[in-house]
Amino acid sequence: MGGARRRIGLWGLVAVAAAGCGSDDPRALRWRVEFEDFSIVDRARAFESRILEGGCDGVEVYSGVVSVAGPGSAPEPPDLEPGTWGFSVTALDFDCVRYAEGCTEIDLPRQDGAEVVVTLAARTEERACSSTRCTAGVCTRSDGGVVECPDGFADCNGNPADECETSLETADDCGACGADCRVPHATPLCQSGACAVDECDADWADCDGVDENGCETSLRTATDCGACGTICQLPHAAESCAEGRCELVLCHPGWADCDGVLSNGCEADLSAAATCGTCDTACGGTTPLCAVESGSDPACVDVCPAGTTMCETSCVQTGGDARHCGGCGTVCEMLHGIGRCEAGSCILSACEPLYGDCDDLDANGCETELFTASDCGACGTPCSFPEAVTSCVTGECTIDACYGGLADCDGMSSTGCEADLGSTLTCGSCETSCDDAAPVCGVDPAGEPACLAECAEPRATRCGDRCLDTRFDVSSCGGCGATCAVPNGTPRCLEGECLVATCDANRGDCDGAGSNGCEVDLLSDPDHCGACGTVCRGAGGVEPTCVGGECQTSCTPGLGDCNADPSDGCETPLDTLESCGGCGIGCAPPRGVGTCERGSCEIVSCDTGFDDCDGSVANGCETDLRSDTGSCGACGNRCTPPRCCDGACC
Repeated sequence: MGGARRRIGLWGLVAVAAAGCGSDDPRALRWRVEFEDFSIVDRARAFESRILEGGCDGVEVYSGVVSVAGPGSAPEPPDLEPGTWGFSVTALDFDCVRYAEGCTEIDLPRQDGAEVVVTLAARTEERACSSTRCTAGVCTRSDGGVVECPDGFADCNGNPADECETSLETADDCGACGADCRVPHATPLCQSGACAVDECDADWADCDGVDENGCETSLRTATDCGACGTICQLPHAAESCAEGRCELVLCHPGWADCDGVLSNGCEADLSAAATCGTCDTACGGTTPLCAVESGSDPACVDVCPAGTTMCETSCVQTGGDARHCGGCGTVCEMLHGIGRCEAGSCILSACEPLYGDCDDLDANGCETELFTASDCGACGTPCSFPEAVTSCVTGECTIDACYGGLADCDGMSSTGCEADLGSTLTCGSCETSCDDAAPVCGVDPAGEPACLAECAEPRATRCGDRCLDTRFDVSSCGGCGATCAVPNGTPRCLEGECLVATCDANRGDCDGAGSNGCEVDLLSDPDHCGACGTVCRGAGGVEPTCVGGECQTSCTPGLGDCNADPSDGCETPLDTLESCGGCGIGCAPPRGVGTCERGSCEIVSCDTGFDDCDGSVANGCETDLRSDTGSCGACGNRCTPPRCCDGACC
């Protein structure tokens, strides 16, 4: 990109050593940053700087972090020997996300004494650290010290003594502190800090390829029967995939499965001469016919009875036969339903199992699957229980798993996962209750829940009948009963301080304060549009807005962006004769003179002999006062008899 689109960062980085000739200060060489795209400058909250021996692809000999405001870690750089060196800088935003980078190579000694300029361009974004806190773009400990952990580890407890104590390759901390890798209906796998599906549970599959929702698809449904996308739908039949394979349950009235072939369903028309009433009844004779009359079983005939219509080898009453409804060959076939024929029109009679007619429209049959979270067993019946992961496969809502620390001990689905495994009644399991000898529920030396006589480290604080670590427990953060809750997000207690762990969808914790939680709506805030620190900007006359997490612009009243060039904003006044009220809308009333001083076209004067009698600017001065009998000489002056001569009634 051209230099005109660059914007120089205002933040000095670090003084670095230079083996320079003629310099009294061996550390006099300085470096600064520029950005290729000015629109990403304001995201910067910190810079990671590195010096590499041998150039940008060389060996790192120095690294440091400098924050625009707040803590940083910038140790003294080493003395640099003559040779080629790479100076690398990566920009981090408010959430410690690396989003721009650049590297410049120079040869030392440097004769001109000029500073090193590193130009930053946008890069693939990734979080720089996995610590629980991010202060001004720098990953920090709870005591304010900067934590620089090796890849795959993090300082999750904020304890300086054990530094980077947590592996980020586990299901509890996958890629970040507290990032739970448990996914529905699957065995999770934390690989390179990313949560993935290792293996799906039986009869479940990951059909959408999205790791976050695990194995989301049951393979016991008609839409995914035994495999993703394998549809179980048989002609003229009700089908089932309850066992993971497509099975024929029953045939629709008037049809039969005579060949035993599953794929063609109930292929036999029991009104046809070849299968008249049953698979084994074939009508003979010169012209074999099968008659089906109301109230009678199908029967072989030589001639169609009165009141019936011959449709190939069938004699039917088209006003009420679902196979020939209103005319030969018009089958009342309803999606996942059974149709009947009344007065020659198809009507939905019944739905197949696990399907419902929730919109009450016969035309689309039984359109709703009744094995989903929103329609479980019946239209509009949700599948949801308190504190539980649920599923609805056979039309019945069941509990698949409980959220952390809870269990379904009463066996009642309606109460969900009602039992707290940290209480004395269910200490670690549904069967374990604490007695007077060990009256509190804590953890044993192996870290497992257990009934104890007294609280011990690490859960050393007794809060009622529980042993809690008030440094990290959200129910008692900093003290017993001090609940840690954050608006629009999930809380995390760190060293007794209530912080934001994660934000709800489209919310952001842009000020880093736990007290107000995720205070920003990322869909509408022009200062944090789509992400914290992403500012919507515009050139002159532009009012920036944030819509749906994307920056959009609108012009202030009276101005327009008529050249579609964002660099000069809303450049065109909309009160001119060329652009009156809108780009390119001219103000030139016919047979008159116009003005656009107030942003809309108005007639100032008319040509001699003409006037604007209808008040419409579009047709200008439309009336010829010299000859118009309804406006002769002046608007509204009607001549009787109707004759106007040179502006006067005559």
